[in-house]
Amino acid sequence: MSTNRIIYQQLTSYRTYIVSFVIGAVGVILILLSDLIDWQGHLSVQTLLRDFGSLLIASVAVAVVWELSSKRAFYAEALSASRLVDDVAETGLVGASAKWHGNIDWQRLFRSTNNLEILFIYARTWRNTHRVDLIDFSMRSGAKAVIVLPDPNNDVLLTAIGQRVNNEAQEIKSSIFEAQNDFIEIFNRTGNAAQKLEIWYLPFVPMYSYYRFGEKAIFTVYQHRKERIEVPTFVMESGGTLYEFFEQEFESIVRGEHPIGMKAFPAHE
Repeated sequence: MSTNRIIYQQLTSYRTYIVSFVIGAVGVILILLSDLIDWQGHLSVQTLLRDFGSLLIASVAVAVVWELSSKRAFYAEALSASRLVDDVAETGLVGASAKWHGNIDWQRLFRSTNNLEILFIYARTWRNTHRVDLIDFSMRSGAKAVIVLPDPNNDVLLTAIGQRVNNEAQEIKSSIFEAQNDFIEIFNRTGNAAQKLEIWYLPFVPMYSYYRFGEKAIFTVYQHRKERIEVPTFVMESGGTLYEFFEQEFESIVRGEHPIGMKAFPAHE
């Protein structure tokens, strides 16, 4: 906290104490006047002075208690909330949900951009749910999609993923190839999938699923439990630290002189 702010708070507190003292003194004087002067025939005035004086003293008591304890607690809570708001704004987080499919407007996201980036294991349910959106996107002029999948030719990787999702490595391999062929089929409806689609293989087990629609991105974590459950899902926008982190992670897989991933489609000439 800056020195100027500390001085300002101290001056404000001193001013509160002085004003409270003056008001309290006025209240005491009014009560004394109501008792010391003979108000015969003016009892209503006497009552008014006594009540008003009591009110002033009570107000001073409340003000002092507020100044000494409640105000500091209130300021501390408000400052904490303000810092939380600033932290959230800095990350670029604009939405969060405990439900993966129901609380995100996927259609709006698909319509909002011509650039799509995806990283997941194979996401059969997601692909089937949003097949129409994917087809509409692929038919759009200028559309470009970059898809990252686990390397289906890496047996060690497939075994690790199989242990995570409680499935056989061969089944995981088939599901990844199914996802790859599915994307190629969708984007080849116009006969130019090679211009609109890139598919890359990741040599590591994905730690999260990631979907970027232009200036908006979504990531969701993977659970350790074996059963199928809803997983937390987060929405972020460009300019925030979270968005930048996931964007840079994705770029390291598919861009640069030495990308982490291996390009699978279109094949290198």
